[in-house]
Amino acid sequence: MPRATDATFSKVRAIIAESQGMDPGKITMATDVCGDLGVAGLDGEDLLKELDRAFDIDWSGLHFSVHFGEEVCGLPMPWQLEKSYLTYKSQAFRVSDIVHAAQSGKWPDTPLIRQTGAGRGLLFFGSYLQMALLAFIAAAALFGSATIYLR
Repeated sequence: MPRATDATFSKVRAIIAESQGMDPGKITMATDVCGDLGVAGLDGEDLLKELDRAFDIDWSGLHFSVHFGEEVCGLPMPWQLEKSYLTYKSQAFRVSDIVHAAQSGKWPDTPLIRQTGAGRGLLFFGSYLQMALLAFIAAAALFGSATIYLR
């Protein structure tokens, strides 16, 4: 790596390590911040703010939910889903991409990759199953007429 890239990488790595409370030695240029480190939802937003403070990056080309997903537990509810989350495949958010953006001052306008119909259908189906289960649990709690056994 050239010297400028080394210095930028070191700073990016330090920011990510501090925000995630982890050893900087485990972060490489190939690290996927979302996939490898588990950064998602609001943690991703906080990380972007820290990176922006350090490098003043224009994030307008970033499709947040495609990289970081949604801040939900388990399967997202239908009202929590953004169109981009349903329509496009999740994409890696690599440290090397952050270093490049820090050096250029702008996140690249990356093309979105369309999700297949099967993936979208499963996501919707799972969301509706979760919603039905929650409705059943709420009804049981309100009326006390059903006993729920979870194993």
